[in-house]
Amino acid sequence: MNYIKKKWYGIKTIPGKEKKIKSNIKINIKNYYFKKFIGNLIIPIKGNINYIPGYIFIEVNLNSKLMFIIKHTPGVINFLFKKNNCIPIKIKKKKIKILLYNIKKSTYIIGETVQIIDGPFKNFNGILKKIKKKKIELSILIFNRKTTLKLNLRQIKKIN
Repeated sequence: MNYIKKKWYGIKTIPGKEKKIKSNIKINIKNYYFKKFIGNLIIPIKGNINYIPGYIFIEVNLNSKLMFIIKHTPGVINFLFKKNNCIPIKIKKKKIKILLYNIKKSTYIIGETVQIIDGPFKNFNGILKKIKKKKIELSILIFNRKTTLKLNLRQIKKIN
């Protein structure tokens, strides 16, 4: 049996339509007999919460025909590319595993409103913009202007 080496790629999609687009990609691949070139299709989701809206990650042995089929699936915007380059970015398997682990362990969601519980902005509410390891970026309003803060996870709490 031939083993086909697959790599991970990111696909930009219409946010909120990831499940339908994933299904359409699978159908298109099957219709064009490329099923053996595809591995996993992952939407970074936990429960009903999509942690990276507008993205699907695909494990595939990518060639030009397959790339064309995926790119022309309704709802797909494009693959993730480096700036000024038309070759999709390969994502290391280790990064996909870290992403899935972080989603599994995460209690906070990008876009969620949280309260600052420590530091000079204690009792301010803000919107979560980024989570990276134990650091976060938060957007708060100070004098009616949005300001970005960088804090530790221990300095915020969920608002019930």
